[in-house]
Amino acid sequence: MTIRFFTTIVLLHLIAVPLQADPLTIFVSIPPQRYFVEQIGGALVNVEVMVSPGQSPETYEPTPQQLTRLANAKLYFGTGLPFEDQWGKKFAAQNPELKMVDLSSVVTKREIEEHDDEHHHGSLDPHVWTSPFLVKSMAGLIAEELALLLPTEREIFSKNRDRFTAELDALDAELAQTLAPVKGRAIYVLHPAWGYLTDRYELRQISIERDGKAPGARAMAELIEQAKGDRVKVIFIQEQYSRKIAETVAHSINARVVETDSLAYDYPTNLRLVAKSFIEALR
Repeated sequence: MTIRFFTTIVLLHLIAVPLQADPLTIFVSIPPQRYFVEQIGGALVNVEVMVSPGQSPETYEPTPQQLTRLANAKLYFGTGLPFEDQWGKKFAAQNPELKMVDLSSVVTKREIEEHDDEHHHGSLDPHVWTSPFLVKSMAGLIAEELALLLPTEREIFSKNRDRFTAELDALDAELAQTLAPVKGRAIYVLHPAWGYLTDRYELRQISIERDGKAPGARAMAELIEQAKGDRVKVIFIQEQYSRKIAETVAHSINARVVETDSLAYDYPTNLRLVAKSFIEALR
């Protein structure tokens, strides 16, 4: 009698508490996106990043191991980076059920000014994640796509989205206050990764790199003269790109080279550090 009673209690407990399903495997292109998806998905998602720290999205190629793991993924969040177009068909062939979602589709992209000695043209800037204000729209899309995969967890995703959005609003206000004293000033960078951030907080971004390449001799000379006029003391670089060009410019104007990273995982901490670096460079 006792054994039967114990067995009944165990069975009732198993019925009342369903087994926890395995987390959804989600792929993203870059580490900041992993942070965004984890803020909304929590323990319900397992997020893998294609571009590892230190790698450049412009020259990235997926590893065979990553392509193999993609076979188990349900969702891929991109951000409009060039390699996503290049490799999208291969991702689909690897996993026909993989849904690819471009988070940059919910924001209006800015044109990035690029020029050489003879031509001036603009292409769309893919670095949309560098503005917390724009990330709010991306958070909404992430929550909706996760809810489509797990409809029973929609309320959790919605609550997490609302909490994350509030955090982004607070970060946006904090950065605006931090950078207010240097409105209108120019930030000189090797790679034009900060355009959405500088637009948001009324700074100017001046890039040394021209369409991924070093500027020609005349453009370089003009840039150096412009930097002297702006009394530039710092050239900002990223570890993913060669620092030689930046060091050449810095030497010519007696400036320092300082590293920032638009691809860091800890999004709010990183943007606070970037803002602090900008303030220190401009004061």
